[in-house]
This record gives sequence, C-alpha cells and structure tokens, in this order.
Amino acid sequence: MYPYRYFLMLKRLIKKKSYIIMLLMLPLFVVFLNMIAAIDSSALRVGVVADEENEIAAQLLADDGNIKYLSYADEEEAKRAVESELITEAWIFDDDITGTFEKFAKNEKLNPPVTQVIAEENMIHMLLREVLSSKLYAGFSKEIYKDYMQKSFDLSKEKAKQAYVESLVAVENYSLSQPLFQMGYIDGAKEQSDSFVLMPLRGILGLLLFLCAVSTSMYYLEDEECGIFIWWKSRVGFLRDFLYYFIAIVLPSLLVLACLKCGGVFTSLGRELILLFLYDVAVVLFSMILRKLFPSVKKISTLIPILILLSAVLTPVFVDIKAAGVLRNFVPLYYYLYGVHDIFWVQNLAKYITIEMFMLLIVHIFDSKVIKKNR
Repeated sequence: MYPYRYFLMLKRLIKKKSYIIMLLMLPLFVVFLNMIAAIDSSALRVGVVADEENEIAAQLLADDGNIKYLSYADEEEAKRAVESELITEAWIFDDDITGTFEKFAKNEKLNPPVTQVIAEENMIHMLLREVLSSKLYAGFSKEIYKDYMQKSFDLSKEKAKQAYVESLVAVENYSLSQPLFQMGYIDGAKEQSDSFVLMPLRGILGLLLFLCAVSTSMYYLEDEECGIFIWWKSRVGFLRDFLYYFIAIVLPSLLVLACLKCGGVFTSLGRELILLFLYDVAVVLFSMILRKLFPSVKKISTLIPILILLSAVLTPVFVDIKAAGVLRNFVPLYYYLYGVHDIFWVQNLAKYITIEMFMLLIVHIFDSKVIKKNR
C-alpha cells in the first residue's frame, strides 16, 4: 500500500493553512474555556434583595454552588443590574416573609413571598424558578407543620407542648451529611466537571473533529483534480481513500484526547480510545459518502456550516432536544456523546458504521455504472 505515500500526504496536509488552523482551534478552544472557568465557574448570577434577618436569603448568599448569589441594597439597584445584564435575574424578598409563610399555612390571602425580576422569559428563568421554589419550600413546610400540630393536639398540656417544642428544634437542626441527590452516569461513573462552562466541551470537540473529516473531502477533490490519483493506483480503491481520510484525522484525534484530559472530562484511556476510534471511522465514512454524492469543492464548502449546525442542534452538545426524534440517528456525534458512559450506544455506533459501509458500497456501484455509461 506504499506507506510512504500516506506519510508524504500528511506532510502536505501540515503545509495547508486551513488544516493548521483546524488543528490549532482544538487546544486554543480548551485553553479559552479553562480560562473562563477559572475566572468564574458560575454561569448563572442571581441578585438577592432582602432584610438582614432573612434566613433564606442568608443561606443563598452563603451558597458556593454553581449559581452565584449577589446581595443588592434595594429593588431599583437590582433591576438596573438585570437590565445591564450583570445578573441573570433578581429575587426581591418580601419584608415580612415569615408572616407570608404563616398566612399560607392558614390558607389566608397573601402577597408573593418573592418577586422574580427578569429581562425576558426563557428556559433558564424557568429553571431558576424551580430553584427558588425549592428554597422557599422549607419555610412553607415548617409553618404548615406548626399549624397542623397546633390544630391537632392540645398544646396547653405540658407533655404535648414539650413534644412540639422538641420536634421544632429537631426540624431546625436537621441536616444531611451528604447531598440527597448526586449526579451520576449509567455505568456508575461520577461527574467529571462541575463547571457549566466545560460541560459542552466533549460535544464541541466532536464537532471540530467532524469538521476536519468533512474538510478532508475538499482536499481529496483538489488532489483528484491535480491528477495525483492517476499515479496512485490501488487494487482496493476504497482502502486507499479510507486511509487518505484517516491519516488526515489522526492528529486532530490525538489533540482531542489531550483536550479532554486538560478539560477534566476524560474517563479512561481504554474507553476513550475505543470510542474515539469508532467515531473517527464513522465521520470518515460519512465524509466519503458526502464526497460521492456531492463531488464538488464548492458544494461541500456550502454544506459544511449546515452540517455543523444540524449536528449541534440534533445532538446534546448544549441542550438535549428530544423533539429531534429519528433525525438525530443520522448524526455520528449523537452516538459518540451517548456512548461515553453507556456500552449500548457504543454498539449502536458500530451498527451505524456497518450501515455507512453498506451505503458507501451502493453509492460506489451506482457511481461506477454512471461512469461506464458516460464512456
């Protein structure tokens, strides 16, 4: 198979500016994300306006989780911060929030305990509304419990009153030594990174690898137009073409492994190598089919942004859109992302590759018949 020819081809690729740019995009992107994550890992910022005696607000401001809570002196200052996009939204607590909880427990008319100030309605604010409700739940449940105890038992009796006081103290002092809920994967692995910034890293690297594979189709067509393959005969044309693509994607793949490690989303070497190898084969075969169907540099260059955009939307790179349905089954990145922690999707990726090989064979046979007919 003349291995030196593939080595020479790799040398030619390294001299191409577009190929070097794609290679540099991978580490530069990871460095950029790590810099952002190091500056502030809180992608969500919530302004809090409340009295100093407000226990719920004090707990929020002391929280060092993924949501960063910032204290504001008054409502107007918090609204200006929302308008200038310094914070995602603002929570304005009622001055008498304890009284609000008591009214709720007695089914009396009450004002909203917290006013949520937002710039526009979107999914992030719906999520934060659920977070806010979970924070207020403790106050509501405590007052409901107190009201129930007062109505159900005669607290004028000493024993009943003492039991009531002891139960309230127990509720106040109750705490969990560990989180009640913890994120995990189907294979038992724990979450690699707790930064919102680094969460889409694997998906974006997969998109860049897909970009490298599809771009190789343009390099192939340029070489074909220059007549390189006239002097590069092979008994198995498919194998020559496959290795042409695969050599071009080896360096980006090695960089992807390094980037996953630096980004803190690396699992294990064996798992990453197997999954990345299958993904490489899948994107190479996808690109070969694309070149057969659209044998034009101009057409492929037009299709590249469309394919990248569709891959980002149909797969859980940023958001898992279930409405995508069966359309996501045509995207190799879909199997790669789900296969990280589930062997089922690795097996599906292998099946996807088998289907690709069958499709490539059909396209090749059809293409050969067209060439013979034109002759």
